[in-house]
Amino acid sequence: MKKWHIIHHQQRRFSPVSWWVHKAVHDTPPTAEWRNADQYDPAFPPCIFGKGFPYLLVTVDGFALEFASSYEVRHCIEILQQKHLPATKNLVCKNSTTYQGFNHWLAIFPASLKSWKQRQRTVKILTQTLMELEQDDIHF
Repeated sequence: MKKWHIIHHQQRRFSPVSWWVHKAVHDTPPTAEWRNADQYDPAFPPCIFGKGFPYLLVTVDGFALEFASSYEVRHCIEILQQKHLPATKNLVCKNSTTYQGFNHWLAIFPASLKSWKQRQRTVKILTQTLMELEQDDIHF
């Protein structure tokens, strides 16, 4: 049974991980809101004609993890596969932002999925999802 599925939205939808992965390319004034940027690095997947923007949902033990791009899935794997989870304040500092740690996606990540054993399972599911997307020739 697949643990993932892609839904499509007419408007771009951002996941809790989006801000931490996709940096706005500022051709617009720096005071403009991040969500209103014209370009991001790395870029989000483009709109698929007749469907909309892809949005990935991965189910892990009853929780739906949301991703707006494969870059976000890889970032999540990179953080979750660490034996000791980094403190969110350290992750915030790495991103050189004024956001507080409680705004980081890891702070709102379900507590029941944070144990080492559960994270190993989650990483395995996310890695398998990426492989299945690639096998199905889904560029996300």
